Amino acid sequence: MKAFVVNLDRRPDRLAKITRALDSIDLEFQRVSAVDGRELHLKEHIRPWMAWLYEGFSYPLTGAIGCYLSHLKIWQYIINEDIDQAMVLEDDVLPHKWDKDILRINLGSLGIDLLRIGVGEQRYQRMKDMIATNVSRSETIMVCSRHIVSSTIKGAPRAVSGAYIITNKGAAICSRMGKYWFPVDNYHLWECVYGLRSAIILPPMFIASKQDTDIGPKKRTRIGQESQKIIISLIKLYAKKLEVCHHLQGR
Repeated sequence: MKAFVVNLDRRPDRLAKITRALDSIDLEFQRVSAVDGRELHLKEHIRPWMAWLYEGFSYPLTGAIGCYLSHLKIWQYIINEDIDQAMVLEDDVLPHKWDKDILRINLGSLGIDLLRIGVGEQRYQRMKDMIATNVSRSETIMVCSRHIVSSTIKGAPRAVSGAYIITNKGAAICSRMGKYWFPVDNYHLWECVYGLRSAIILPPMFIASKQDTDIGPKKRTRIGQESQKIIISLIKLYAKKLEVCHHLQGR
């Protein structure tokens, strides 16, 4: 399985760190130069009113937009090169109870478009007992002595795009978003809007540290949290409109 690592040109220190980590588990990878949010002209890459709503009536995070565009670059490469499935890693993840057998997994045969194989360090530590309890009550698939469960399982970390395996179909689904609407790691919205079939493997194989992040701080407000309910409805309506247009054009 091909593996990609997303890394900013101005962060050779993080590239060196993840290179050592992946060398220790004999995982070869291809570096992808990340899109630097500091250098973006936002109006070219964003639907302002959508991002404004999602970010809680605050400024849109250039780092989050750069992150999304970096992943979009990889998805488009997967499509153009007709790659069946690939692993995508951000440069702030570290292996966690790695099992090389994951490289032989066939997501298509499991009915999965995107499998999250990493979570955030702090949230995982806080929630792992809850996750374990709910996994035991859920329908699971066993792979590499781990549970594969729905990303929406109660207690599962909902964010972090730092480590996942994605199919060609999954890449095509994710690429449809075009301009930035919401953070790349909000899998709930991907599922609601585009029908992405995502899952998470527990325990995870990578842990992401957000102590050294280039995304930037979020200024979430209570009004902003309520706005997420609004944006889900709005995006669903817009996506439905696009589906109807595509259907009519194909007739």
